Amino acid sequence: PSSWEGVGSACGSLAEGWCRNRTGFEYTTEHSGGRCSCTTEEQYFVESPEAQTLFVFHGYEVDTTGGTSSNPRVIRGSVAGGITEASGGDLKVLSGKLVTRIQTSSGEPCSVGGKSLWTEADAR
Repeated sequence: PSSWEGVGSACGSLAEGWCRNRTGFEYTTEHSGGRCSCTTEEQYFVESPEAQTLFVFHGYEVDTTGGTSSNPRVIRGSVAGGITEASGGDLKVLSGKLVTRIQTSSGEPCSVGGKSLWTEADAR
């Protein structure tokens, strides 16, 4: 899926109208946190999927203060850059491992290339 996320004034009627006027897009709001998002998902069949190569590059970013602090503590990581923590202008590299777990929509493991759990070392 592709998505756009906003908070506060970015979640006004213009953003909602823009999202709702696009085919296949869904607009959602979280009133307590003042957050909104616009998401779409494209599904299609590819020719000879067994001959295709899939490259997944992903990461995450989490504000552990919930967006309520003027000095947020953010932790982010990716398969390429490891894990870092940013707080008050300081940046620290943290130890840890990011894994990719592939599963079905019901949460069952889904094997790709004989594995459903991929480590950073597997991705190289």
